[in-house]
Amino acid sequence: MYDSLRKSAKFTAAQNKEVKSDFVDCIGEMVAYCEKNGGQIPRMKIDAPNDIVDKVIMDLKEYTRSLIYDDKSLAQQIENYIKQRENADAMKKDREEAKEKGYSQIEIKDRDYQAYFENIAKEKEEDEKIYTGEDEDFI
Repeated sequence: MYDSLRKSAKFTAAQNKEVKSDFVDCIGEMVAYCEKNGGQIPRMKIDAPNDIVDKVIMDLKEYTRSLIYDDKSLAQQIENYIKQRENADAMKKDREEAKEKGYSQIEIKDRDYQAYFENIAKEKEEDEKIYTGEDEDFI
């Protein structure tokens, strides 16, 4: 039934090949037409004076450009946001896993304890460097 309907409505590929359309089939035909009838398409130049909307758009573009290129802390803010987002996603995943297992709290594993104590040891070393004056970046 489907095949007969397609054939009667002329939706098949063979029937579409028979009918040659007058439309442009590819970009090459458009380029050939442009070269044949006048060469390169000129850029449209707007001679109208800028109104308030155009000025606001230009100001916003300049503000965005200066925000990205001149503000050095923006990259740090973006990195911090990405880290926070990853931490929030990990916490959500952990809570869902705990809920699936029937626990009310997140299950703490041995590697979590190990990472915690390694972090404490690292912070102690950094604090000792600061208090003894070995850390040159602190001064």
